[in-house]
Amino acid sequence: MIARLDRRESGSDSNGDAARKVRVRAPAKINLFLHVGDKRSDGYHALESLIVFAETSDGIEIGPGSDLKLKITGPFGKALSRESDNLVLKAARALQAKYPHEGQGAHIALEKNLPLASGIGGGSADAAATLRGLNGFWRLELPEDELLDIAAEIGSDVPACLLSSPCWMEGRGERVSKLGAMPPFELVLVNPGVAVPTGPVFAALNARTGIGAMARPPILASVWELVAYLADVPPEHELAVLYGARREQSELVSELTRRIRGGKLAA
Repeated sequence: MIARLDRRESGSDSNGDAARKVRVRAPAKINLFLHVGDKRSDGYHALESLIVFAETSDGIEIGPGSDLKLKITGPFGKALSRESDNLVLKAARALQAKYPHEGQGAHIALEKNLPLASGIGGGSADAAATLRGLNGFWRLELPEDELLDIAAEIGSDVPACLLSSPCWMEGRGERVSKLGAMPPFELVLVNPGVAVPTGPVFAALNARTGIGAMARPPILASVWELVAYLADVPPEHELAVLYGARREQSELVSELTRRIRGGKLAA
């Protein structure tokens, strides 16, 4: 399940050649655990998480254009097209504003395979893939730390998605550190078709699980070592949303159960 960035360029590399394109994968983000602390003075919650990325992904293709345009396709493309605040264009405009060049534009095609508001960072992954792709397409050659600064301005999950590799996340999500390679393993992702936007979910928590209880993982040679590490998470530090402690979570759990029994899940 561990993702590969898999960026490819196609067409001629000559300056201004209309055939030149860049393709970038935007893999799903998986929080192997997520600890939520108290709300900070800036309105964000203090977070702590171990994050990996799946092979399942959205796809970004970037081609030449005189301005910024976005085309959305894929099984979840229609729903995303109705949203005016698309993170792909937000990322492209943020990069363009910081490093403007005359005539700098791009036509971006997003294949939306990941469900919206499902807790797997789909929009953030798309924004991060756009930053990586445009950095190459526009030949900016910006180092990773500069891209991470831009990513943090776009959204809290975007820095981790920019790395798209196993990482440790802190702060509101803007502080990320790469970790060693994780052992490959399979994971079933179930989408009940019910939106779980981060803001309302965090607001509905009946308790803050706190941060600082877990040390960063050592080098993990096998999936069993990963399981043993995760098993040491103190129960009081598990994400409370998983336990349906308040009405909002209870409704979500009930809906998930109903759809499992009815066979109406997208996995």
